[in-house]
Amino acid sequence: MRSSHYFGIGLASTAMMSPVLFAVIAVSSLTVSPDTVSSGGTATATVTLDASSITLVPIAVSSSNPSVATVPSKIDLGGRLGTRGTFPVKTVLGAAGCTNIAARAGTSPARSTIFYVQPPVSNGPVTLSLSTGLAQGATTLTGTVRVNQPTNGSVQLTSSNPAVTVPATVTLIPNEIGISIGTFPIHTTQPSAATCAIITATFGGNQGRALLKLNTLFFG
Repeated sequence: MRSSHYFGIGLASTAMMSPVLFAVIAVSSLTVSPDTVSSGGTATATVTLDASSITLVPIAVSSSNPSVATVPSKIDLGGRLGTRGTFPVKTVLGAAGCTNIAARAGTSPARSTIFYVQPPVSNGPVTLSLSTGLAQGATTLTGTVRVNQPTNGSVQLTSSNPAVTVPATVTLIPNEIGISIGTFPIHTTQPSAATCAIITATFGGNQGRALLKLNTLFFG
C-alpha cells in the first residue's frame, strides 16, 4: 500500500481511500469578553484560527487557575469549514482573582489571555476600596477601609500576590457619623507579565476584598 502526506494544506491519499483535504491549524488569537466579571458570572472566549480550513483536531483549552474560573478541556469544531469557535469561561462562586485562559490546536504554540474575577460585593460591616483598580509597573496607590461602627481598632491587611505589598494592619479613626475609616499605602513592583492581587481587610471576623489589576510598564 502506498501513501503520501503533505504538511500544511494539501491532499492525503492511499490506494484504498479517496483524497482527503487536511490542514495543520494554529490558533492566531484568543479573546475573552468581558475580560472582567463578578464572582459567579460567566464570560465567553473566542478562538480564531489562522486559516479558513477544515479543523480536524479539537482545540485544547485551559485555565491556569481553576479555583477562580473553569473552562471545558476542549472545543470540537467537528470538521466544519471555519476559523472561529467559542467556549464559556465560568467563574467559581465566591472566588476572586485572575487566571490565564489558553487555547492550542494540536502541537502548535498556545495563545493565552488574562481574565479577571471581581470579589463578591460585601454586605457586611467591612468594605475596602482602592484609589485605582489598575496599576502599571512599580507604583504606589491607596487603600481605604470602612467599618460601619465607631472604633479605634486595627484592621488586618493581606495581599494574595507578593508583587503587591500592604502593611500588616491599619488603625481606624471614627468620624462624627459613626463610621470608622483607615487608609494605607499599597506598593507594587514591576511584574514580568500581567497579573493581579486580591487585597483583603479583616476586622472582627468580617472581611472586605478588592481586586487590583497589575500590568507591566514597557519602556520604548
